[in-house]
Amino acid sequence: MGRGAGNSAVDAALAWIAGLGVLVVCGGCVFRWSLVVPPDEGAGPYRTPARVHNLHVLLVIVGVAVVLLIARALWADADTPWFTAAALLVIVALVAVGLYVPRAEAQIVADGFGDDWYGTSTEARFTLYNTTGAPVTVCLGLSGDCDSAAKGPDRLRAPGLTIPAGHRLSVDTPSRAGDFKLTITGPGVTHRDAILHTEVPQSTP
Repeated sequence: MGRGAGNSAVDAALAWIAGLGVLVVCGGCVFRWSLVVPPDEGAGPYRTPARVHNLHVLLVIVGVAVVLLIARALWADADTPWFTAAALLVIVALVAVGLYVPRAEAQIVADGFGDDWYGTSTEARFTLYNTTGAPVTVCLGLSGDCDSAAKGPDRLRAPGLTIPAGHRLSVDTPSRAGDFKLTITGPGVTHRDAILHTEVPQSTP
């Protein structure tokens, strides 16, 4: 098709494919498909080198495609390629958000909890990431002793949750707000206690 000929059937087909891609990736973000959003539980950090590499590859591919689509739109005086380019950029943005969105997480390092206090909302997911080379057990309690009567996430009730080395596991926070005492059991830990603070999310006006 020559210059100034406008939109073609190929332009329309690409636009439909790109639009469908946006819907699929949006669904992946909402339903937390592992191909789009890293799962709450697994080995290593959320942003593994492989996922970061894949995002970089996607950025390069989409960047080239967007340049070609803009050139096509200007050459043929067509508007559909602009939509396709925008849809591709939205797909990349959604994938990046799924990878880099902040998460409520406690990192367990060589001497225990990385921080003294963690905050999240009620009825949410809270992740415990064991960065060490040995299994670690976390429970509700104080000074390394599990409290069987303590209230808090069910998975952290005595005898606690054992997290394999280099893995992350998640717990569901309870429906009530409060401060829950977390402790790491076993010897060789100096920073074994932390507070998990939960708040009821503010409703949107």
